[in-house]
Amino acid sequence: MMNVSFAQPREMVEFDGERCTPWVETQILSAHIHRYLSVLELCQGKRVLDIACGEGYGAAMLIRNGAACVTGVDIDAEAVARANRVYAHDGLGYAQGDIRQPLPLDDDAFDVIVCFETIEHIAEHDAFIAELDRVLAPGGVVVISTPDARTSDPDAPNPFHAKELTEAEFLNLIGKTFEHVSTCYQGFHFGSVITREDGSGASQNWSRQGFLDYAEDQQLLRRYVIAVASHDAEVDIPIGLLHDGLIIASLNKRIRALEAELASARAEQTTVST
Repeated sequence: MMNVSFAQPREMVEFDGERCTPWVETQILSAHIHRYLSVLELCQGKRVLDIACGEGYGAAMLIRNGAACVTGVDIDAEAVARANRVYAHDGLGYAQGDIRQPLPLDDDAFDVIVCFETIEHIAEHDAFIAELDRVLAPGGVVVISTPDARTSDPDAPNPFHAKELTEAEFLNLIGKTFEHVSTCYQGFHFGSVITREDGSGASQNWSRQGFLDYAEDQQLLRRYVIAVASHDAEVDIPIGLLHDGLIIASLNKRIRALEAELASARAEQTTVST
């Protein structure tokens, strides 16, 4: 049984609506953390590049859980400087780089490259994938994720995204460079889980359609597509569940606070009316 933890960062960073931080109390953090947890085994003993590493907590997780060395690259100079202060660790370093330009990295330098929720922020997709391939060592693996454009709200486009891709467009892009690509999907879910102690047995998934209206749903919500790409052989990463009780508790606390505010406003309105 694996246990993953590290100390809370010494410097708190506010959420800007896009760049995730460890203090985010929504399912966004769960999704980001789950991706890093899914590649821990793959990164054991490997030279790892975390491209567009953001605040740096993911790279810190990887070095503290078995990676040989980790380099985080991000366009934000302030975030890079802060990450080098906050997450300092042997074998871990952060550098500034623009993924729209050649990376300040040597050829064949990394055994594993992780690139989570990044490619949709630029339009130069082909050049970016070619650059990842350049710094990937022979036998290496790239794990890259992106939101499926078909699941985005057309009436509320994300202002931080330059060009989103559908699942088919994304996999076609990756497949033009890498001969072997396996695919996983990620989504947010709320409900119930029934399991056996040994994890065996058939699975049956249900999705609520309306009031006491349920339909069997084997695919569930596919908000994000995760591609695991290699030149040499197909590679898989673990699939499964991340249960984040702290975020659920935080959401329940907010709901109770809003209910209290609403009750107070109604009582005040009643007093004024009388």
